[in-house]
Amino acid sequence: MTGIGVAEVDFLSLEYLFDSFDHWEACMDGEFGAAMRDMISQKTGNMFRIMGYWSSSVRDVYAKKEIKAPEDMKGLSIRTQNSQVQQQFFQACGAVPTSVAWGELYQALQQGVVDGAENDYTNLTLKEHHKTPNGKYINETHHDYTTRLFLMDGTKYDRLTDEQKAWIDEASAAATAEERAITYRMFEESKQKAIDDGAVITEHADIDIDAFKAIAIPIQDEFAAKIGMTEQLEMIRSLSK
Repeated sequence: MTGIGVAEVDFLSLEYLFDSFDHWEACMDGEFGAAMRDMISQKTGNMFRIMGYWSSSVRDVYAKKEIKAPEDMKGLSIRTQNSQVQQQFFQACGAVPTSVAWGELYQALQQGVVDGAENDYTNLTLKEHHKTPNGKYINETHHDYTTRLFLMDGTKYDRLTDEQKAWIDEASAAATAEERAITYRMFEESKQKAIDDGAVITEHADIDIDAFKAIAIPIQDEFAAKIGMTEQLEMIRSLSK
């Protein structure tokens, strides 16, 4: 969507936007989610209608060593996504954001082309990144509670009868609930698989999250102001515990 001019979607790529799955759900199912739905519909001429917000779990940094604070990432080459705000965050932590194709990342971690990467437990264990020398240490930074948009062509939705819309809405709500339940279950199962396979886990409680947030918050403020989403950022922060 950023490629077709909806820069606001990259707002969801900001690090430490959400504190937990509960916080993420409260935001996406509440006032903030409604504002995003209306904005995307308007910006795309109703080409895209959000039918639900799906999760892709929470992303952590995994690398060749334990990471408990931003300074532990200094000088490490970390494979990141191509989002500008995400790369800005990792640079501010002292890391070197590096682009590597997902299909080539196992080899890059195995051969030391990169010192680490970031993703959720399910994706990294499916690709067995945790079995490489530079993916062995999984550090629960929980920097990105990832959002996936469940979309429908809004113009087609609007042509439906009220009865048909009700069917679609009900099915969409059921699909969204099921997707989240599976994602959360796979988080637990995948973490256990990593442990069973010998990965070294640094638990979330043992990481200096406040230090990471101190780096993330100014980036959030700057980007929100740039794209006119300061009000939406405050919606999210108001629900944080």
